[in-house]
Amino acid sequence: MNSSDASAAVPPLADARELVLVAVDELDGGAATGPAILRRMHERLTDTEHGERLGADPNSGDQSLLYPALHSLEADWRIQARWLPDANGIRYRTYRKRRLLPPGLVWTPRS
Repeated sequence: MNSSDASAAVPPLADARELVLVAVDELDGGAATGPAILRRMHERLTDTEHGERLGADPNSGDQSLLYPALHSLEADWRIQARWLPDANGIRYRTYRKRRLLPPGLVWTPRS
């Protein structure tokens, strides 16, 4: 197996970042944990408008870039991560799209 075969099997981090960002945006308002984001990404990859399955296998191991993409998006201030406890006191890392400006507030540059 040469290196070109291996690079074709793993999507680049930029692609994973876009998929993660869309999944986090769609799950906003809900518990956007890592597993929930991964499920939403697989739903988007496997569902089409006609209900047909694309070639992607949800168990294909493409989750290897999920957490690097989440950490990268967090470092770029595109998403916000927080530790939240559940009813049993177990803490989960949750993600949501970062809101830089409150809704309705528009930034205008000074002249």
